[in-house]
Amino acid sequence: MTSAFPYRRNAYVDMLRGVAALGIVAIHTACWAGNSYVPRQFLSITLALDVPFFFFLSGWGASLHQGNIVNSSKRLGIIWLQWIAFITLAGVSCTAISFFLHSPYGLRGFNSAGELFDSYVFHVTLPRFEFLGGSLWFMPHYFVVVLVNTAITTLLSRYENADELKKWYCAMLAAVFIWITAKHYFFNLDTYFVFYSFFWMLGYNRRHLRVDTVDRLVKWWILMFVGYVLSSRWLHLPVGDVQNTKFPPTIQYAFWSMPAIFLGLFLEAKIPPPQILVHIGRNAIFYFFAQGVSCTINFFFVKWITLSNWFLKWSITFILCVLISVVIAESLSLLWKWTVALAHRTLKSI
Repeated sequence: MTSAFPYRRNAYVDMLRGVAALGIVAIHTACWAGNSYVPRQFLSITLALDVPFFFFLSGWGASLHQGNIVNSSKRLGIIWLQWIAFITLAGVSCTAISFFLHSPYGLRGFNSAGELFDSYVFHVTLPRFEFLGGSLWFMPHYFVVVLVNTAITTLLSRYENADELKKWYCAMLAAVFIWITAKHYFFNLDTYFVFYSFFWMLGYNRRHLRVDTVDRLVKWWILMFVGYVLSSRWLHLPVGDVQNTKFPPTIQYAFWSMPAIFLGLFLEAKIPPPQILVHIGRNAIFYFFAQGVSCTINFFFVKWITLSNWFLKWSITFILCVLISVVIAESLSLLWKWTVALAHRTLKSI
């Protein structure tokens, strides 16, 4: 996507975004329509590449271009406009389909302008698209985390010891989260904000994390595994059911999310980023919107796949969801590029 302001792209970070986008499809294929047949242990495995990884990559990307609050606001504004365009198109499409096909499967558009506006602020009320709304829960958190932490890092950058201050701020977020987890009060700070701010700042400070050898990677993994088991005992949460540690986020969920981050750091400069994953990563927001639709469609076709082998059944539905997501996401990306180009030509002609 062409930007109106300077933004350096990093092919490796974009590749990781592409992997994470496919990971979200894997998670949602397992935890929604797959909830009736996929073992909880397998769902836990898919959650190893989840929302914390996205926040980590967002912080990593922010550290590369040293973004300020103005540029970050512009980027978030573009994401919001893309969402508004997408949900408006989805509403119009549902209205048209229900009108011409007499509302198949209970499909219909928005009942009022109020419902449309609610959807603009990430509260989707489209019938039969509850899953799309359910997968958007983190978007308001993302906007707040990016804006607040960009403002803080911009402020800290004015000091000579900025790097040290940013590391201490990241450590403070971890300490505050542990304090809140222990059922203590801390200035009424929201658990979600502190948790995901920590991962965003961890990505921002990622150059200070040394995971350049197999030995260090294995040591980090062992440490995270021990932390995961101990935290599960402290919080009295099951070891094999990560989903229960996610809402609200817990220390156990943090330990479970860290191995994928360390692996991503370890592989940097060790593998050439596949262009297909880089492409998906650079259009990750469209793939996120698309998976909300494809995984909703999954509810309709999964009942026709009558296989006794749950993994084979999940694999087929995952591939189908990916294929549908590709078609929708690439169409959305193309429509967005046409819209932006048309808007530029119109503004130039005025």
